[in-house]
Amino acid sequence: DFGAPWFICEKVAGRAPVMWGENFSEPTRAALGAQLAGALAALHRFEWRGTAIESLGAAPTVENAARLQVDYWAGEMRRWQLRRQPMAENVLAWLRAHCPQAPKVTVVHGDYRIGNFLCVEDRITAILDWELVHLGDPHEDLGWMCQRTFRPGTPLICTLIPREELYQRYEQGTGIKVQPKLVHFYEVLGLFKFYVIDVGAERCFQDGQHNDLRLPSMAAQGPRLLLQLEKLIAEAP
Repeated sequence: DFGAPWFICEKVAGRAPVMWGENFSEPTRAALGAQLAGALAALHRFEWRGTAIESLGAAPTVENAARLQVDYWAGEMRRWQLRRQPMAENVLAWLRAHCPQAPKVTVVHGDYRIGNFLCVEDRITAILDWELVHLGDPHEDLGWMCQRTFRPGTPLICTLIPREELYQRYEQGTGIKVQPKLVHFYEVLGLFKFYVIDVGAERCFQDGQHNDLRLPSMAAQGPRLLLQLEKLIAEAP
């Protein structure tokens, strides 16, 4: 009993590379980066209409896809927070004032990044961690994987691929023109999600739901994330 809902898909060969300490050869790095971009493009090309995905509930529209995600994470913050934070409220107000229109509605992985795929040498064998999958703006996955958190000490997205190459491969694979302004919006939303998750960790520990000492450690990151959010918003194109 894992203490939470779960299911088994299948066993796949490979290991999940981490964003710290990997020492890929240049050919391996380039190959994994190209495959990471290609797999995301394939996901966003998937025609979900007429499939079981439609049974999950009403799909967002291009007009409200961003707003629905902002409202969802705002709701989670309200549900978990022990105290109101003015800086968090300012970030939320910025997000609500800048919700963009999506180019189309696609399946969104929700946590697409290094660490969430398996690879054998220079070949990606599986994409992992689908618990945040939903329908929405495809830029959401791009904004998430472009966060600085997943590329410490390097300009390479997920430590694997230059941003320009990621955009180029993605556009070639989907026919969707990447809009940097939308990617930036979802980078802000992604960092806000990190903040809300840390708020949830603090709540879990405070309420005695878990005794994992990583939870208060996560909670301590909240003020730093708010400062990063303030800086990221100031960089808006």
